[in-house]
Order: sequence, then C-alpha cells, then structure tokens
Amino acid sequence: MPAWSATFGPDGSYFFNSPHKWSHSGMPMNLTDLIGEKDLRDIHELTLGPNGSYVCTYSNNDGMMYIRRHNLPAKLEKWLVPVEGGSFSAERDMGSLRVTLGPDGSFAAWDNTGAAQWENLPATLSTYIRSIMDENNRWKPGYELKNLSLGANGSWVFISKRGAGCHNLQGGAPELAEFLLGLENYAGLEGVQLCPFVANRWGVVYTNGNNWHCTPPESVMRTHWEAFGADWMKAVNAENAAIPPQQQKQVVYTQQKESKLKAVLKPIAGAIIEQTVGVVVQAAFC
Repeated sequence: MPAWSATFGPDGSYFFNSPHKWSHSGMPMNLTDLIGEKDLRDIHELTLGPNGSYVCTYSNNDGMMYIRRHNLPAKLEKWLVPVEGGSFSAERDMGSLRVTLGPDGSFAAWDNTGAAQWENLPATLSTYIRSIMDENNRWKPGYELKNLSLGANGSWVFISKRGAGCHNLQGGAPELAEFLLGLENYAGLEGVQLCPFVANRWGVVYTNGNNWHCTPPESVMRTHWEAFGADWMKAVNAENAAIPPQQQKQVVYTQQKESKLKAVLKPIAGAIIEQTVGVVVQAAFC
C-alpha cells in the first residue's frame, strides 16, 4: 500500500501525510522548519502529543533516516534512542516505526520487527494487549500490530495486520463506534486516527482508497483532510493500475494566526490540490 500518516494535535494542530502531499497547521516551529529544508526527502512518521511532545522520523537526500522528538516520556525516549541525544536509532526499524501519544503520559510505539513499547494505556486496552501476546511478550499469530490510536477520554482503536482488532471509544465517537461494531473484521481498514485532545474528531483510511472523517465543518482542517483523502485515493488507484509513482510532493499549510490558505511548492513539490471528498460509510474487505 502507499505510505500515509495522520495526527491530530493540541489546539487544533494537525499533520496529514499522503503520498504526494503534506498538509499541516499549528505544529511546533522546528517541525515546520524541517518541512522547509531542501535536503528533506520524505517524512515517514509524525505524531503530535500533549505539552509540546512529538516524534518525527524522516529521510534526507543522503539516504539516511533520522528521528526528531521532544518532551517524551522517559520510557519511550529510552526505547526509541538508547544513546542520549542521538538523531538516529540503530535499535528500531525507522522506516516502519509508528508512535501514538495520548493523554496523561500514555503512549504506544512499535515497528515491523515485532518490537513494541507502551505505558499508561487505558485499562481496557492493556487488558486486550495482554490477551494477544504470548509468554515471550510477542504478538500471537494474526495479532501483529498494524495501527493503534489513542484518543480523548481513554478511547482507543487497535488493528492488526491480518484484520483482527478491538476498540473502546468511550461513547465519544458514536458514528465511528457503530460502524466498527458492524464490521466482521478490520481487514478493509488501513488505519483509524483518533484525536487525543478532542472527542469525536477522527479519520478512517481504507485499503480500497476511500476515507471517512469527522473534522470541524467549514474549516481549513477539513479542507486539508479532504485533499489528503483525494490524494490517497489517487495513489491507491495508481498502484492498482501499476502506474509509475509520482516522486514529487506538495506542501500545504496554514499559519496559526492566519486564516488564508497557503500552498507552497517546495523542491520536492508537485500536484495541485484536488477539492474532492472521499467519504465512505462501509469498508470493502480484501
């Protein structure tokens, strides 16, 4: 599948990363500056947490992968980069590394090697994770982690690589909860992203190229999500049709104190934003 990531941060901040676009608003200045660097090749993971915390993995044109992070829980910092102050990690598979930062110091991090670390998770999620791990603290077959998102008020969604999973939305996202409860499995879901700071703010990405979201009406955030969704659909369709991938990326952002939408083409920039909505209410399973 094409690469993607999305995060809803504090105070209405966000970062949406589709195959050909980065859309963001309200991020810490050093992350905004990173996106403007000429040597930047791609961003692989970016998650925004409370109290200015974040994790960002990226690659430069030198072919190396790097990690930037700030104000993380000590256990997560040590797991990510055992050498204090390092800008890369030999311990983690940086290309597949994923992190979710939740309220009250909660977090989970994992990569494709099967390694994972977490702390202060909601009790229901901790119970579920213990039930799907073996005596060696590894995922049981069929439960290897694909997507985990921590939301507001102790809500969460867990999706395995083979379509197994579980959720507890704590009544904060009734439409999403009803939808997930109606699925036989999660095989048609590429991922679900919850907002740790605002209940009933979320996005769903499907393996068939569609998406579904609950973002503020008539907001720049919604415009950016819809552009993200249109680009995701385009990339999935191109992959299914064996069309050579586009190598350029467009950067779209808003400044916190400025309502005007800006589109800035960087050296790695490309396609024009498509103002189309990719909303679907039912998953198509593989």
